[in-house]
Amino acid sequence: HKISLIEALLNAVKQPLVFLPIAGACLAALGVTLPHLAASAVDQIGAAAGGVALFALGLTLSGIPIQFSSEVTFNVFVKNVIQPVIIFGSAWALGLRGGLLAQTFLLGVLPTATEVSAIAVSRNIYRDEAADSTIASVLISAITISAGVAVAFMVQP
Repeated sequence: HKISLIEALLNAVKQPLVFLPIAGACLAALGVTLPHLAASAVDQIGAAAGGVALFALGLTLSGIPIQFSSEVTFNVFVKNVIQPVIIFGSAWALGLRGGLLAQTFLLGVLPTATEVSAIAVSRNIYRDEAADSTIASVLISAITISAGVAVAFMVQP
């Protein structure tokens, strides 16, 4: 059963991974602040999130054999090389310089998000390719992040 673009967008917006960051950004833009206790709890969750995400990714991907294909190579090249170049060029064209340019660029240098594989595995769609792309992107990021940090130091005053 095919669904329309509108149905697909509505289904996407209903997902917590989509609407929670948007809601948080809206609240921050409106200047809404959390009570101290809630802010402290959110800070602790945020501090643990990266490690927990990687642990969960490892558990999720542990049963999937890794295969590097031309598609995985393409995905990793686009994410780890082309995307940072586009972000740098776009940020430069928009007039960002110095620390703000470096920070914006470094966000693009980060490897593929673990959520990509988690969603693919949970939906059993593009599962193997997403898992392989995420693993390869994380492995290659040791090189691309190092190069990105070098570039970031060069653009700072």
